[in-house]
Amino acid sequence: MRASQAKTEKEALVSQKSIFIGLNQKSAASELSKIHPPIPMKLLSFASPLSKSSDVQISSSPSKRIGVLLQKCGIKPVAVVFLTLAIVRMLQNSENLDTQQLNSSNTIKTFQSNNLSVADDGGGYWMYSDEYPPPYTYSQQVCEDTYLNHGDCVKAAKYCPSDLMNWVYVKAGKPYPRLNATGFLHKMKNKRIMFLGCSLMRQQILALMWTLGYDSIAWNETEPEDEECTTRRRCFTDEKYNITFCHQFMGTIATKVYYEGNYTLDHSLRGRGDSSCLLEDSNIALISSFDLVFVQSVAWWTNLGTHLDSPTSPKEWVDKLLPMVYYDAMKELLTKISVQTETVFVLGQIGVDCKEKTLPEPFSIDRIPPDHGWDSAPKFWDTSLHLLLEERLNIKVVDARKPLMQSVHSHPASGFAQPDTNDCLHFCMNSASVNLYLDIYWNEVIPQLWID
Repeated sequence: MRASQAKTEKEALVSQKSIFIGLNQKSAASELSKIHPPIPMKLLSFASPLSKSSDVQISSSPSKRIGVLLQKCGIKPVAVVFLTLAIVRMLQNSENLDTQQLNSSNTIKTFQSNNLSVADDGGGYWMYSDEYPPPYTYSQQVCEDTYLNHGDCVKAAKYCPSDLMNWVYVKAGKPYPRLNATGFLHKMKNKRIMFLGCSLMRQQILALMWTLGYDSIAWNETEPEDEECTTRRRCFTDEKYNITFCHQFMGTIATKVYYEGNYTLDHSLRGRGDSSCLLEDSNIALISSFDLVFVQSVAWWTNLGTHLDSPTSPKEWVDKLLPMVYYDAMKELLTKISVQTETVFVLGQIGVDCKEKTLPEPFSIDRIPPDHGWDSAPKFWDTSLHLLLEERLNIKVVDARKPLMQSVHSHPASGFAQPDTNDCLHFCMNSASVNLYLDIYWNEVIPQLWID
């Protein structure tokens, strides 16, 4: 068991270094995916992709496995030998891979010293401290005066501890830098920003508003012309800096009806949550008019098979087909909007087992619960990465899954054995976890944009 954990962590740390082999052949890309999900060249590897211990193959025979991959890339046999030796040596010398650290990496470590509590997974970790100023002090009144969904305010008041802002994410031995509100406003002056996605994006834009100091907002709401299409958009413009902030809802989308034998997958039958009209030319043009678009897409896909289940569209068949549907739809969307708009694809949290949890925990894909189909999220994550790798889209990718999936303590249902709410997907709006998205965007994405 300890050896298996060591292999898993070694693989994760390798991927954390953003090691990428430029594969031109799809067969080679398929082989690479057996080692870890393919990483596009623009991947901002804030945290290593989550690993599943049963999928680890590279550490069992690294030289042979790497040699096969290099040959499939068309590299000459003589060069394969030298490259294989170099890569194996690099893996062996990867920092932070001592056995003692790896063997204990999947065990929760809680330290009680100077008001600190730490959950460690061998990489970054959450630290509890009341000495590190939060980005803002949560106010129930401000939530009431700015909300996009009133349920966020209700849950924060009823279910969420008041000290969740005291958790600080530590990376490379130091607290991860917070979003600088003044710097953000100056950098984004005269720009238009869209958060495109489900309620996880809704929470992020609201946390951004509070971080920037807004305590009252009148959102300008636009409903879709097509009543059957769920694409509500809400925007706010800061007059001083002329910055427009928008949340554009996106549930699931599809480009066509799929047929196989007597089975039919007609995505429009989903009803609420069908946002396919976003692919219409007018909506693509509107999204493309923004300077910066963050896209987060997975949450509504995980339970789609249940919504479409019928005699002519059985759930088991739909679930097998969904990665293709997802690939086609996201390719259509991302290919079009990324032509003239700075586009950032976000890999973030999915639901976790949060009940009776009051501390962060190390996380692995194996532990994603089946509720609402959450355990199917990895196949959509993998499909996203395959899409971005194969299509070579001009898109930046932020992988924040690891720190956010550790945050089992920050959900409205956390800490309760039988909570009135079963919300282990959304974060408490008075938690540092939702703000970590913003910190990552500020540190890893925004500095690279519009450089003079």
